[in-house]
Amino acid sequence: MRKHLGIIARLAALAAVSTLAANAASMAGWTDRKEYDLVLKIRVESSPQKQLDLLNQWKQQYPKSDMRQVRRELFLSAYQALNDVVHMFETAQEMIEDQPANLVGVYWCTLLTPEMKDAKPETLAIGDKASHQLLSGLDAYFAPNQKPESVSDEDWQKQRTAAELLANRTMGYVQWKTGDSAGAEKTFRAYLEKDPKSAEVMSWLGYVLAAESQPVAAAWQLTRAAASRDDEALPEIWRRQVDDMADRLYTGYHGDSEGLDKFKTAAAANAFPPADFQVESAEAVKQRKADEELSRLDPELAAWMRIFKRLTAVDGEKYFLEELKPNPLPKLRGAVIKCSPALRPNEVVLGLTSASAEEVTLRVSTPLPHAAEPGTTIEFQGTADTFIKDPFKLTVLVDKENITGWPEAGTRRK
Repeated sequence: MRKHLGIIARLAALAAVSTLAANAASMAGWTDRKEYDLVLKIRVESSPQKQLDLLNQWKQQYPKSDMRQVRRELFLSAYQALNDVVHMFETAQEMIEDQPANLVGVYWCTLLTPEMKDAKPETLAIGDKASHQLLSGLDAYFAPNQKPESVSDEDWQKQRTAAELLANRTMGYVQWKTGDSAGAEKTFRAYLEKDPKSAEVMSWLGYVLAAESQPVAAAWQLTRAAASRDDEALPEIWRRQVDDMADRLYTGYHGDSEGLDKFKTAAAANAFPPADFQVESAEAVKQRKADEELSRLDPELAAWMRIFKRLTAVDGEKYFLEELKPNPLPKLRGAVIKCSPALRPNEVVLGLTSASAEEVTLRVSTPLPHAAEPGTTIEFQGTADTFIKDPFKLTVLVDKENITGWPEAGTRRK
């Protein structure tokens, strides 16, 4: 919120004081001399609480004063000094009700909606309307002929950009709180493209992604928010909560804190995860370790299981054509299921996962001298030739000399 407080708020306060000063000099706009004298007291009073007392007296005695919008701006200034967000929001709402196009009221309703802790539907509706009104009115609000002479063109453009970000901030917040997670994610991402240092919006995006069951992406944004230490950093209590949530999301997904420091370093340096950045899930870690153990105990079976998983995946055909077929296969092992023809077979059907699953058909370049009994275990190396996904069938071209374990003539399988 801090980054949005200065721009229109300062201009509004200056405008209110300037209006009072001009009217005081000319006695224009005052109901009578008593109203004029009362407001003079407000101008010189330095205590925000005493200002409020005088402003309430002014409001009670002159409820229909022509200066009531200026009075509301002074109310806003006093409430802001007292950090009274609720009364600030109510005052801004009054300004819009009296003058729907009032820039100051629209600005403050937009700014304060996320600060209202109750987040009631009516509060969110007011903020949503104000934020859209602010965004749609930027061309008129920041037209060149509206720029004060004391403001440079560069500062004028910065104020417009800040107003645009403010509107998007509240729009995303309302989407989040009303259950439109997809809309909130889109709005917050667009905001961070323009202001990647906003720890507040990073944390909000993290909460939205967590609710959408995207734990890694959520942990990324929350980690970035917690790591921020500049002018847009979170208050310390909030920062610790965000950091703790990021840690829980990461360890919950990964299974432990291994790699968390590396993850935090990467998140602190990039607004969004690089395309090739990945965090293993706990299930993937478990499977990887099991595969590593299988590779140690039975490398041939482990090699086949890696191939089989890739072939049966969604992109199995693509993997076959682009990776498996162009390259020699590793050494594999299988059990003979049947041979054909029976006397001098040049095709052997094998089960690699189990002795009964017809998975691989060897096409031998030179016919084998005789068949092998079902269940005979052989090892082979060759190249993949054809593949059918359903029912699963992989055909492998192999030379006779690349088959080991084929029985001698007249022997029987034990």
